[in-house]
Amino acid sequence: MVTRSDWLPRPKPAKIEMSNNWAAKIAANPGWEIPAAVPQNLTAKTAALQTLLLTPPEDRTPTINARIKAAEKALDDAMRDVKKRYFYVPPLDDADLISLGLKPKDAEPTEIPAPEARVQATFQHEGNAMVLRITTPVSPDLRPYHGVKMRYAVLDQAAPPPANPEQLTTDDFITAKKKKYTFDAEYSGKYLYYRLRWESKTGKKGPWGDIQKTIIV
Repeated sequence: MVTRSDWLPRPKPAKIEMSNNWAAKIAANPGWEIPAAVPQNLTAKTAALQTLLLTPPEDRTPTINARIKAAEKALDDAMRDVKKRYFYVPPLDDADLISLGLKPKDAEPTEIPAPEARVQATFQHEGNAMVLRITTPVSPDLRPYHGVKMRYAVLDQAAPPPANPEQLTTDDFITAKKKKYTFDAEYSGKYLYYRLRWESKTGKKGPWGDIQKTIIV
């Protein structure tokens, strides 16, 4: 399950503003000893994205949208690389990080609590596949909701439903918002019984949901 407690702004204008600020701050602080090519690269990638975004939304073809997506990813990758390589090392201090729109590094990592919410998810049939779609919890702190543990079993329709969770003998762990499952033809018409729970990156576990079922097409 992808959760977002990310430092990188999601809206493109905010991302562009941050990149421009970084380039200006780096250029104005030679004492940071960051190579001149770094702000130049940020400026170039920001300008490339800005130029593509000048096309009105109603005039954007699939090709232009693909170029915008690629340009945004290139800027994202560049910003993540700059942050990782240069910002959280001396001579930059906490005040410098704040000026760059970043949080100072915690002296002691904040403990991540255990998930409290139950998993909200649905299985949908798409062609010959089954897609599990997971809804991100409404929570001010998404750190506990790193991924979803699923335990499941496939049984004939005529078989009795699982009487207890121990009968769900297959495990999976999902860290995306959706996951596609395909089954061989021999499983068509059988029931998939499953239950879900959230887990944090540190292995803390949330409550299991009830055992549910869906039919395999």
